[in-house]
Amino acid sequence: MRIFTAYDKIFGTKASLAPAPVNLQRRNLDARLDISREHLRLRVGYQGRRNLGFGAGIAGVLNFNRYSEDRTNADLTYHNPKLIKNWDVTANASFLNTQSRLPKGSWILPPGAFGGSYPKGVLESSTIFEHHTRLNLSGFYSGFKQHTLRLGIGYYYGDLYKSTEQTNIGINPATGLPIPPDSDAVDLTDTPYIAMPEKARNNLGIHTQLGIDNRNSL
Repeated sequence: MRIFTAYDKIFGTKASLAPAPVNLQRRNLDARLDISREHLRLRVGYQGRRNLGFGAGIAGVLNFNRYSEDRTNADLTYHNPKLIKNWDVTANASFLNTQSRLPKGSWILPPGAFGGSYPKGVLESSTIFEHHTRLNLSGFYSGFKQHTLRLGIGYYYGDLYKSTEQTNIGINPATGLPIPPDSDAVDLTDTPYIAMPEKARNNLGIHTQLGIDNRNSL
């Protein structure tokens, strides 16, 4: 906010909306389900966010834009502290899907930015859809005297499966040239110039830890 007010002083403009309250409005919908039986526990959740304000703004510049988010998650956990002698075992599988939408006509810098070079503002609209899957297996072994051994293995798969972007700053993929500041938003979807390209990634990890157990030494 102070940064853009400083730009206004440099260029002799009044593009900044400061001073003004930060934009914190939102509409929320939250739902949770938690079921357990014996060694199993199932949890499912949904979070819906509408008319979300940007607080102090994406670029630290006050604005009145709104965006929306949806999050859906589920996880199933098996925990048995006495599966076999001296072993406390936990297995977990979880899934998370997130969807974020910034509508067309949104801007990250206000109309008249940089001395009027951007009469429509620096425009930005986008969607980002992704899901994350995790599998974890871990166990505590307490068969050692005054020591506990933890072993674990985990797998993660993340997929940013949908990404779109429209902006009037950067490179125009149709020409390979910079986008003129007074232009309408140009679609960067499925081009090398998009800020968040669609991509999947995965990780496999193992861990081990040996700890001192003083419970039986008293």
